[in-house]
Amino acid sequence: APIYANLTGERWLGNLFPNQEVTLLAIGEKAYRVRGQAKQGQVAGWIGKAMVEGVSPELEQNLAKLHERQLLVDDLIDKQQVALGMTNEEVMASLGPPDKRNSKVDKDGRNDTYEYIRYQKVPQTQTAFDQFGRPYQSVTYLMVETGKATIAFEKGVVASIEESEGLNLQAP
Repeated sequence: APIYANLTGERWLGNLFPNQEVTLLAIGEKAYRVRGQAKQGQVAGWIGKAMVEGVSPELEQNLAKLHERQLLVDDLIDKQQVALGMTNEEVMASLGPPDKRNSKVDKDGRNDTYEYIRYQKVPQTQTAFDQFGRPYQSVTYLMVETGKATIAFEKGVVASIEESEGLNLQAP
């Protein structure tokens, strides 16, 4: 199969050896960009789709779906959000490392749970007296839990998301 440097076929790079497996690099409307072996060595370029055998008819549809999913996941990561079906790595790219992590391995596989805790600074005002007996106030800030997201994974993908919000400032 002749292989070219660009889609217009302006620069011929050589001919790929027949009956070899090649690495698919990109897909064009009428050609594939592949890496394979030619007489002069390894080459990467464009070959006509008709020159390739053994490609699943669903390949391009599946790659398009994968690309669409990746665009959605990248958008979620940019917004620091999580959705069902994301992987452990994608969740950590979106939210960072979890505050708490639980793992369970059984006959069905590994299940993980990540907990992300949100905190808020809450001011605590105290009245004290200086050396002359004059009152003054000091403010100390405490970090108080204001919400939590629990993300459960089954077989490496998000199966459920549980969120709680609220600030409980009542004394025990």
